[in-house]
Amino acid sequence: MKDVKKLVLALVVIALLGCSTAQAEVVGTQAAAEATELIIWHQWAGDYYETIQYSIARYDLDRPNLQISLAPAQTNLTDLPVGNFPADRGPDVIVWANDRIGELAEAGDIVPLDDYDLDRDQLLETYSSVSVRGVTYQRQVWALPETEEGIALLVNREAIDPARFPNNPTDLTAVLALAEDYYEENGGEKALICNQGLGGVDAYHVAPIFFGFGMPEYVDEQGNTYLTSPEGLAAAEWIAALRQVSMERSSYNGCLSAFLTGEVAAWWTGPWSIAALEEANLDFTIIPMGRPFVGIKSVMLTQLALDRGHAEEALAFMQYYTSAEVQADLAQLNKTIPAAQAALENPAVQAAATVATFSAALRDGVPLSNSPYAAQQWDPIGEAVLAIWRAELTPESALEQAQAEILAAFSGDSD
Repeated sequence: MKDVKKLVLALVVIALLGCSTAQAEVVGTQAAAEATELIIWHQWAGDYYETIQYSIARYDLDRPNLQISLAPAQTNLTDLPVGNFPADRGPDVIVWANDRIGELAEAGDIVPLDDYDLDRDQLLETYSSVSVRGVTYQRQVWALPETEEGIALLVNREAIDPARFPNNPTDLTAVLALAEDYYEENGGEKALICNQGLGGVDAYHVAPIFFGFGMPEYVDEQGNTYLTSPEGLAAAEWIAALRQVSMERSSYNGCLSAFLTGEVAAWWTGPWSIAALEEANLDFTIIPMGRPFVGIKSVMLTQLALDRGHAEEALAFMQYYTSAEVQADLAQLNKTIPAAQAALENPAVQAAATVATFSAALRDGVPLSNSPYAAQQWDPIGEAVLAIWRAELTPESALEQAQAEILAAFSGDSD
């Protein structure tokens, strides 16, 4: 009976009908008592999860001695202290954003892949450069990259000719001049750009500005901070100047509404916003702007897999799931940006305009930091930008204060 169930699931996979199915916690055969069970902790949900289940079932079809158990990790990985995974039901594989790599590596929860002939140079032949940087920590590779995510500039063609923006995405001086011109052209009633990080506490959405001015990252894996660098100060002064020709405050919903109504001509946001714009039949295009943070969904091999003798099976699954063939299929179904170079170059993927244009915008981005130090950067930087935006502090004072708070947190001296 269980073999019949597996056959039915396989037929669904082959058909790829995309119809709604119950989200089973276990995919694959459960008939053989001696089967190797791979436990995978993940963040997948909804229709996105269902298409991934189909891919996993297709992999499982020809492996009668393999059982893949999928466990949502929203609570497991977020709430459970690292270094304390349960030995019985803990994961063999973790699928998570790359920003947890350093913490998991330091705790001994995951293992480097260099020992399996998967070093940085080899990965660069398969995956994008930014994604490989995102899974590299302390000069070792700790995961295989799955997909990329970040923000770009969405431009309303009816509000402004996209050709007026500079071809060089890091020419933010030209963007500021255009913002000033656009504001004046519209009698001070319309702004050029909306960014939810400007007017809120949000270091993620303002990152393209700081990195666009040449800051390598906010905080590196050695704990060095770059906020008070000349590049950081230039970015902060740019933010203060942009405020004079912008909306007073912003949020995701505020930017969405302003973009749809024409109150702003462009919106700095990510692929998650596309559905709402397509539903509204807005005529927009996507252009690179600044150097965005790039989050990398990553597939990690755990120490538990080694302890259980599952490393070979786990790594084979990881390579299958992050392969160009699988990720090209998922990119078309889920509108995700694959990390695999060959998947990005797939004609069917390139035909999905938003995938192709967002991938181009992320090409020169900065990978989301995977260092344990990175957790301390968000609030101080977000608060500093808000203080600059509100003219409560000078750019220099705001950055000095944020850097002091971050360094104090590293040393344990923060309140």
